Amino acid sequence: MADDFSSNSVLSERGERADDTKEALGPQICGHFVKVLKASSIFSIDHDQTKLAAEEFVDWVDAKLAEESQERFCLQMTEHNMFLDGKIIRIDQRSHGRIAPIRQLCLQADFNEVIFRKGITGGEMLQLAAEIKKVESGQRDSLDGFKLAHLELTLVAPEEQDEDEGVDDERRELIELYASLLVRCRNYFERIRHGAHPSVTDIKRIVQQITDSIDEHGDIFVGLINMKLLSGRDFVHASNCAVYSMLLASAVGLEPTIVVRCGMTALAQDVDKLSGTAEVASEIHVGDETHFQTNLASVAALTQTGTRDVLSALRLVTNYERGFPYNRPLPSTWYNDEMSPHLLSRIVEIARDYDILTQGFEGHSSMKPDLALQTMMQKMGSHYDPALMKLFVNRLGIFPVGTTVRLNDGRQALVIRSSPIDSDNKLSHATRPTVRLLDGTEELVDLSAASNKGLSIERILDDDEVAQRPSAFLLF
Repeated sequence: MADDFSSNSVLSERGERADDTKEALGPQICGHFVKVLKASSIFSIDHDQTKLAAEEFVDWVDAKLAEESQERFCLQMTEHNMFLDGKIIRIDQRSHGRIAPIRQLCLQADFNEVIFRKGITGGEMLQLAAEIKKVESGQRDSLDGFKLAHLELTLVAPEEQDEDEGVDDERRELIELYASLLVRCRNYFERIRHGAHPSVTDIKRIVQQITDSIDEHGDIFVGLINMKLLSGRDFVHASNCAVYSMLLASAVGLEPTIVVRCGMTALAQDVDKLSGTAEVASEIHVGDETHFQTNLASVAALTQTGTRDVLSALRLVTNYERGFPYNRPLPSTWYNDEMSPHLLSRIVEIARDYDILTQGFEGHSSMKPDLALQTMMQKMGSHYDPALMKLFVNRLGIFPVGTTVRLNDGRQALVIRSSPIDSDNKLSHATRPTVRLLDGTEELVDLSAASNKGLSIERILDDDEVAQRPSAFLLF
């Protein structure tokens, strides 16, 4: 009896140690895998940085397999979780925003299980990265069934062993919804670059889901944009324009179907630049021939899709009217009748220009959000529709969600909720949002509360001034 008890205790202890080891290995294998795929997306497949990431990954896999006396690791993915050898991987909050787009990319390529076998080579990892890039560019539809000597991809239906609490599910859903928009927009743009006319069905489905959440969780999407999970890319700019446009369209009170159309219209604002043949004019004066020809080139690029529905018509109109003042009739060379820009054109104009200023596109240096809003407000009533501009500032706040700020007492904080402009249309409330302290306490501070009258925001911090980059989960 004593011997049996002792034997069972040893087996139990070994099992617990194995589970602990898997819990530690899970985040590590995800981190290495992400590093390879990210290097291949930034650099070429044969670049030294990509090769180095691949070699580091396979060396790590072989070493850990030897330690665990295993022949293989099985990594599985679902919409909300990742598993290593059947055990859920606990991704820390700081890493989740970085890993989510990669997981969506794998699911987009029709595989959710990867088997890494002992002896895997860097060349095999590079071949996998190359095949994923083919899926992104539309040269290949799926990687289900892709198999090499020590690497195998399959599309299976793993059990959803979801042990997270409901609040974590909601947070992950919103983060992954934005990540899904980025991935699908990236794939869409890549296929256009290669001369294809891809369907927008997948993108529209994501836009519809964001529309359903925009009223309640609009601040979260703004925060994810400002945290710059990815930046400086055309597909990121298009995705951001769509979110800002939907946010403003919803604030106007447009019905959900129109909000979706507004988001889809915003995504197509710069597709003429994807072919690489569009010329960027050195100087454009509103309403002149260069302005007309530039916008006409965008319209011509859009007509190549051959679609003839309401959404396509709206895309043509907003591209045609891009960059024109809200209250000024367009020249007779543009329309036969005297017409001013359409409501959707005015909404997209604000959303697009704001993202251009904050991201730093089209020759502009990247501006902090508060300065970008101030710059645009100087043109309120002359270029931008004043009613829409006030709504936009009201929805974002002078210090938008997701920006890291310095308080007047020297502490750093993350803006997590903006304060609305009061009924007198004064902007004083917009400068006093709710923030979460980044001093380790994660304490919430409502700067608009009377008890915090002595606290204020000194300024928005540059990325290199932030002591520790905050997690996307701190937005909630």
